[in-house]
Amino acid sequence: MILELDAGNTRIKWRLVNEADANTLASNYADDLDDDSTGAGLFTQISAHSLDDIKRIRVANVRGEKFKEKLIHRLSENWQLQPEFAQVQKQCHGVTNSYQDPQSMGVDRWLAMLSAYARTESACYILDCGSAMTFDWIDTDGNHMGGFIVPGLKLMQDSLARKSPALDVILEDWSEPALGKSTNSAISQGIHAMVTGFLRECWELSNKNTTEAEWFLTGGNAGLISKQLNWAHKLESDLVLDGLSLALP
Repeated sequence: MILELDAGNTRIKWRLVNEADANTLASNYADDLDDDSTGAGLFTQISAHSLDDIKRIRVANVRGEKFKEKLIHRLSENWQLQPEFAQVQKQCHGVTNSYQDPQSMGVDRWLAMLSAYARTESACYILDCGSAMTFDWIDTDGNHMGGFIVPGLKLMQDSLARKSPALDVILEDWSEPALGKSTNSAISQGIHAMVTGFLRECWELSNKNTTEAEWFLTGGNAGLISKQLNWAHKLESDLVLDGLSLALP
């Protein structure tokens, strides 16, 4: 059995995978491991399952060295296993990274690209709707053509709240963009308008590509963003986790 962790900026997604057939046996989300009680909660979740057969631990980590050290300590203490951390490479499984310095790319983006291209073996677009929203384009030959990174929904909201507590609001449900008639609705609709503009730019860029390509959405807000798209796309919540088996076979 393999334990896989996607340690994102906002939350940690984990799953237990059967090593023989790659089927998911259990999965869940946990919060920030920087807090001891929350970290204990993560291991309480995992320990609710029979863990005697765990042979490997694969990790996608974008939280930095301090988190990595704490995770290594806790996993070693709990199961006497050393986790393996995925690294961004110049080439892997048919995908060629466009960055001159591949290590400067977030490993979550890289794993999502590997996973999407493995599904299609052709051109694809990946829209990751997490703490940051990222857009990446891979051509038919597996070349990464580049991408965009912009603040995600919560990050946009938090940037206003940091400047003024009065702007700390709860995002409303979206339908069609409209002018807000309260501070709450004005912020909600303003963020909606910004996201809609970003999505439109991605779509217009993709239209310049004459090669047919599949769209993939992943990340915590993918379900919400999916409702804003009027073109064909696939919701794939586990793109990053699925990429771990490609980067760390």
